[in-house]
Amino acid sequence: MNDLTLLSSSNLYFFYFIPIIIFISILIGNILNWTATFLPYALEGYYSKPYLQKTSQLKYFEHAFPWGTILLVTRYLLCKKIHDHRVTKYFILRCMVVEIATIIILSLLIYEVGASWLLLPYLTLACGFLLLAIIDSEHHLLPDAITLPLLWVGLFVNSFDLLTSTQQAIWGAIIGYSSLYSVSRIFKHLRGIEGLGLGDCKLFAIFGAWWGVHALLPTLFIASLVGSVIGISRLFLKKRGSLTEPIPFGPYLILGVVLTNLYEYY
Repeated sequence: MNDLTLLSSSNLYFFYFIPIIIFISILIGNILNWTATFLPYALEGYYSKPYLQKTSQLKYFEHAFPWGTILLVTRYLLCKKIHDHRVTKYFILRCMVVEIATIIILSLLIYEVGASWLLLPYLTLACGFLLLAIIDSEHHLLPDAITLPLLWVGLFVNSFDLLTSTQQAIWGAIIGYSSLYSVSRIFKHLRGIEGLGLGDCKLFAIFGAWWGVHALLPTLFIASLVGSVIGISRLFLKKRGSLTEPIPFGPYLILGVVLTNLYEYY
């Protein structure tokens, strides 16, 4: 009887906890969508320029934050059409994907980590990766405002030897940055064009700071493989363009480190 009572209590607790997770996740998703929309333009100082008005999503978010994407997505799902000329179907899809992703991320983190202090740095890392993937895909940009804090948080977390040793974290950050930076400089010297941006180098340094040197090589292998397959596929499907067309490498690096950690975990 006591076991049944305990089971019922836990189910009741979980029933009340799910709406809280969803509410917090959707709020975080809105913040991420807002940041992904405004940050690239804010970094370029576009707010004082008249052609800012050409970016319709910015006009929408200026008056819709923080609940704009919730209302937008709900209205679209119910009516199956866009009621605001300032947004596009891609923008709605991106909002939906980000909000669903934040629900999954927060749920998995709470399940794995629980209500401990580690939840905050892990959630910061996951949301940072999601934000970087969006911005790099849309703008070919990995802002220092996101990458550098993630790097320092990783070094801080591993100062307690949580994911790897402090020594591994420091050397991971150094080797991560210097390796991609060297490849970038060699490629530019040989081809005369930029092969990798400094943002990619800093992102790779983040991986080293969080998971150590041993995570770098498999991450780079997976990212290069997936990026090459998708890049060549895009070239053939579009039937135009060239191999020199820039492709954002950040999302593939993030996918690589996620798959590497999932493989090691399971």
